[in-house]
Order: sequence, then structure tokens, then C-alpha cells
Amino acid sequence: EIPRSLDEFESVARIERIEIARSYRYLASEMELKMEPVDPKRFVPRFCSKLDYGGSVQRTAMEILDAGEVGGLHSGKSPTGLAAAAIYTAALDHDEEPTQNEVAEVANVTAVTIRNRYQEQKPLLK
Repeated sequence: EIPRSLDEFESVARIERIEIARSYRYLASEMELKMEPVDPKRFVPRFCSKLDYGGSVQRTAMEILDAGEVGGLHSGKSPTGLAAAAIYTAALDHDEEPTQNEVAEVANVTAVTIRNRYQEQKPLLK
């Protein structure tokens, strides 16, 4: 029940990311599985734990993601990038001092992704 990114699989597999993705799509097709996009909120607890952020940051990140989903900000965006940016935004709101690089490293995304999603999510803070 824990979502994993292709990057996480690639880091432990002995094959390239493209082969993992191709095999995944083939299996899903052959088994006629309807694959829904991964909800970014499913990544928040794991990322917060790795960053040593408490429940208040986690709750605020979830609220940001809920508001973004309602506002249509999630469409076509990486769920790990959305989750990471929500955590970064929430941590700043709770007077933590995260760096974009720290959060990006935990989520295995780029600091540019954090920066771009942060600009979209910042107005969602209540």
C-alpha cells in the first residue's frame, strides 16, 4: 500500500527505468488493470518522516494538496513533486527552515520542481 516511484525501483533494479515502465504498462494492459494516478497525499507521511517534520506540517501539507486538487492544480503534475512542494510550503508556514534541495532529495525530484510547485501552492495557504 506504499506508492513507489519509478526512480525508487530503478535505484534497486538491475534494469533501466524505461524497461521498468514498459513492463509495468505491458502487465497492466495484459491484466486489464485500470490504473489510477497516484494521490500525492500518499507520499506525504513518508517524506515528512524522512525530513523529521511533525504532524502539524503533515496536516498542513495535506490541506494544501486537498485545495490544489479542488483548484485543478494536480492535472498532469508529478505526484511526488506535488507532495514535496506541499511539504516545503507547509514547513515554511510552520517556521521550519527547509531548503528546496533537502526536500527535493527526499522526494527524488529537482529543486526546480519544488520551486515551481511552491509558486502554485503558496496562494493555497489559509
